[in-house]
Amino acid sequence: MKKYLLGIFALMMAVGFSAFTPQKKIANNTPQPYLIWYTIDSDGSLGVAYDGTNEYTKNEVLPLIVCDETDDPDCMRGYEDEQFDFVSQAPAVSGVDEHIRKKSEQ
Repeated sequence: MKKYLLGIFALMMAVGFSAFTPQKKIANNTPQPYLIWYTIDSDGSLGVAYDGTNEYTKNEVLPLIVCDETDDPDCMRGYEDEQFDFVSQAPAVSGVDEHIRKKSEQ
């Protein structure tokens, strides 16, 4: 009788432990878009394009930029298309566009 109880107990332990294994995290492997990055001037308008019209991912640009003080919460914005209006407010990010926040805003 002890053999059966020991076997049943071992089976119950195996089922119990397997029910509580942590779930594996699924990595987000979606590639970042290549964008044209622009600085944001202190008045919120578009500044100069970072490295002309060359395209970079957000991770490629982050270690290379220095954010100056600006009234806008964004330090830089990346757009899929080249921007031509440098007088009015910088267009909001949409679609695959991205923005880089100032350190105090992150």
